[in-house]
Amino acid sequence: MKTILLKFTKRIVLFFSFACFVFLPMFGQTSLSGTITKDSTLSLAKSPFVIPSSLTIQSGKTLTIESGVTVKFGASSSLNINGTMNATNVIFTSSSVTPVPGSWGQIQTGDYSNSGTVNLTDCKINYAQKFVIYKGTATLINTDVTNSSYQAIHVEALGVLNMNGGLISTTNASAMTNYDGVNAASNSNVTLSGVYIQNYDNGLGLNTDANASITNINITACNYPINYHSVANLTVAGLNSFSGNNYVAVKMEFSYLNKSMTLPFISIPYYFPSGFNIQAAGSLTVASKNILKFQNGNSMNVEGSLIANAAVGENIYFTSILDDNWGGDTNKDGTTT
Repeated sequence: MKTILLKFTKRIVLFFSFACFVFLPMFGQTSLSGTITKDSTLSLAKSPFVIPSSLTIQSGKTLTIESGVTVKFGASSSLNINGTMNATNVIFTSSSVTPVPGSWGQIQTGDYSNSGTVNLTDCKINYAQKFVIYKGTATLINTDVTNSSYQAIHVEALGVLNMNGGLISTTNASAMTNYDGVNAASNSNVTLSGVYIQNYDNGLGLNTDANASITNINITACNYPINYHSVANLTVAGLNSFSGNNYVAVKMEFSYLNKSMTLPFISIPYYFPSGFNIQAAGSLTVASKNILKFQNGNSMNVEGSLIANAAVGENIYFTSILDDNWGGDTNKDGTTT
């Protein structure tokens, strides 16, 4: 019997709820596929787990992953959470022996019809294309998302991201020049506290009616630390660091405002590369002590309302990108201008 066991691999297939969720323990690892249709646990004893194609957690069901487990993904494979996933000290990574950024698909919270919930503490997500919160809530505590090939985290469709601590970083050239570390899409809600973001085109990207809050974060080695792709709502608190970026400024990428918007106080200038037009229905409120810089030759045109009331003893500055006296050398040309 011992000889037989050495020569042959014993496969045990457990089918739950009409064989929707398949465990295949083989060669010291456990293969997963299909749909989880009942509350389940991935145990450390069966780690590592490999997802060769895709795995879905059904709405109303919970997957718990024990501490120390490694979950590996095949090329283009994904994990879709339409129910709940809880994990502590778990590594999500590629099954490739030579992984590169984007070696596997994504972890997605929710879909068009379902709202998912993800709770990750002290976890690592490595070499995925991206982490997506489509609908539902993802809470990440001291969790790193590294070497993505697109946005590290993309939040949309009324998705909610709560991230406390952790690193967001990549070595992918395309992501470093074209994507946001955290992309807050339309109507999404993002809260970042104590998060470190580096090596993206923009550390945080804000889209139409996105709501974002940042506290004690560090964004460095990006093109811009923050980019308003469109009108959005930002709350700033604590001590945030934005040094070491190509441009130490908040980029105002859009040019027309047709609703109410507030620019909260932040320790770096707001930069308007294409001018800015406050339309008749628009209203822009600028918090005290802010610095607004404009590209040479461009202007701010006001047809609606501009409210810029500095507190007693403070100022609000409207100036040129060439002005190094307020907000430093934003255009990175040294003493040339």
